[in-house]
Amino acid sequence: MIESHLPLALAMLFFAGSHWVLSHPLRKPAVKALGLNGFLAVYSIIALVALILVLIMHDRAPDGPMLWNGYAVLP
Repeated sequence: MIESHLPLALAMLFFAGSHWVLSHPLRKPAVKALGLNGFLAVYSIIALVALILVLIMHDRAPDGPMLWNGYAVLP
């Protein structure tokens, strides 16, 4: 199986996209339908799920070359 960073990229796209969609185009209709507290609860749950998904996909992403070792400059 070929390892890829695609799942991580998709998780990050979902995280950023969900924030954009819920804070701009869908905010007013969602607040109207759910009420402010209901909207905030749904927004929080989606954001938390998206963040957890990013963390899981980051953990599963393949290791790449080390680009910088900050400890190498310490005395």
